[in-house]
Amino acid sequence: MDEVYDKAVLTKQLAALILVILFSVTSVFAQETNPKQLNWENPIVTVDDIQYELVSVDDWGIAEIKHVRFNKQGEIVETGTLVNNKPHGKWKSYDPRTGDVLATAYYYRGSRQKLEAIAHDGKTYTVVYKNNSLLPDSQRIAYVQITGF
Repeated sequence: MDEVYDKAVLTKQLAALILVILFSVTSVFAQETNPKQLNWENPIVTVDDIQYELVSVDDWGIAEIKHVRFNKQGEIVETGTLVNNKPHGKWKSYDPRTGDVLATAYYYRGSRQKLEAIAHDGKTYTVVYKNNSLLPDSQRIAYVQITGF
């Protein structure tokens, strides 16, 4: 009985963590109504608690931008890359107290591919997406449908 209860509590905590992480990533992209002005003369811009750094621009004018979000104490809580103003590649969320990675999300041109979250017991949970939807055989953490971005 205690083991079932512990798993249920752990599952709820992990679901809450994932939702917080996804909400923070979602809120960042929802704010992209006014593009940031980055250029080679001004390659780093900070807006609110987010620092954007121009990394490269390809021959077609598509920019790669490094994204770093800080908490109110100035500690890094999220890193990732934007390509054409969309999340691309590996995005990491950090525990600001320890700097440990709490979750890693993978994107391809703004489309979710996979989310790996580390629970308090050290176990890694993986959620896999196809076309921004959970795959049928992917883990469902506390049966929470993750939506919003």
